[in-house]
Amino acid sequence: MKGRINLDRSLFREKERTLGEINGLKAVSFLFTTGVHALRLENPSGHIVVLPWQGQQVWDAVFHGRRLTMATFFPEPVPTVNLLDSYGAFLYHCGALRMGNPGPHDNHPLHGELPTAPYQEAWLLFGEDGGGAWLGVSGAFSYTKAFGDKYRAVPTVKLYERRTVLDVSIMIENLAHYPMDLMYMCHVNFLPAENGEIIQATGWDTRDMVVRSSIPAHVKPTPQFLSFLESLRANPGATRILRPQDE
Repeated sequence: MKGRINLDRSLFREKERTLGEINGLKAVSFLFTTGVHALRLENPSGHIVVLPWQGQQVWDAVFHGRRLTMATFFPEPVPTVNLLDSYGAFLYHCGALRMGNPGPHDNHPLHGELPTAPYQEAWLLFGEDGGGAWLGVSGAFSYTKAFGDKYRAVPTVKLYERRTVLDVSIMIENLAHYPMDLMYMCHVNFLPAENGEIIQATGWDTRDMVVRSSIPAHVKPTPQFLSFLESLRANPGATRILRPQDE
């Protein structure tokens, strides 16, 4: 079973509105005080908040009473296409033509055009499969440059009735008549647990880890940060434990 409900901005108001329910799952539309449209998907364990027309970002995630989203300067999303003017999402898509921090000779925005892309279409999905009932959000962003690149991006995020792990995917289709460069990263910003331990497949010494030495232009490092960075070059394993004093 699978279905789709096309979303319209008229369905979103300051007062919350339930758009649908299925097997303990609920979809609720609302507007942030900043005017950004949001859709909250709920299951018995928690919820996520998705921005259907602003990058299809997963702005927030809360499960078992714990907020999983990083702490930032932005308590609410701001209507913008500049990522640094509304940097607070739990998850966002990066790319698709370029991504990462632009260097001195780059002219692309931070992490590309997808993070805060103005989506032309958005829809609510619902269905049931081997993992149980689920609700999802998807949409379409069409990128077009005259005499240049043209593509269509369609991301999807699903929340299942009995899971706290999100199912996230994206389809990017080249609509131009020639090959297109493609770079993509799914960027997740977790709120770290104090003294939590990072588990990874690689080792923790200088044979397996290299600390980035260049500082992105949008970061203003303090002397303490630079000193800490220098210490990590010799001992990257110090990042294994998320100590509050290192924040």
